[in-house]
Amino acid sequence: MKMFVALVLDSVMVLMGAVSLAESQVAQPNPGSQINPSLPFPAQLKKTAVFIQTDCEAAPDALSKLSTEEQAKWFRHEIDAMKPESLAIMMPGYVGTGFLVSLRDSRLDDKHMFVYLVTNRHVVQPGLQDGVTCTVSGYHVSMNAKPDANHPNPWVTRNDMQPTVQWVFPDDASVDLAVLPVEIQPTADSSYIGTD
Repeated sequence: MKMFVALVLDSVMVLMGAVSLAESQVAQPNPGSQINPSLPFPAQLKKTAVFIQTDCEAAPDALSKLSTEEQAKWFRHEIDAMKPESLAIMMPGYVGTGFLVSLRDSRLDDKHMFVYLVTNRHVVQPGLQDGVTCTVSGYHVSMNAKPDANHPNPWVTRNDMQPTVQWVFPDDASVDLAVLPVEIQPTADSSYIGTD
């Protein structure tokens, strides 16, 4: 566990300059808790991890590149009615993982902290590894939620985000990290990896 936390914190420290910039943009103080060291490691990890799906718009010629089986899912009159310049087929989403990191600030009381979603840059900019990023049409972040009246057991909630959210990246383009200031809802069953 200590080795994992050390690696995570090393990665986060690379982003500290970007986090300062992100904090000044949209960060909101979050109530919450850092990792409870008395929990077993899998439970600790589960509470900090999130899944991120990035949806991309297809290029105008995307329909012709779909397999015959994929094209068969569309009605012929729908295909014929589409204009190439306005075609925006939602392609399968790109999915990756991220984790939540907290940063305490002297301007806040002990119960509040700034929380950031940290992931790989290629997760939020699909195609980056090929030199051509896609046009992002939206993001979806899934995380654990606390049991409630409709869900007697812990469950997963999906939060949709606009493609215009301001991810922050390191100045060094070879560092494959991205950070986003986030506000965590009280219904989330999450913990944060602390930077202190």
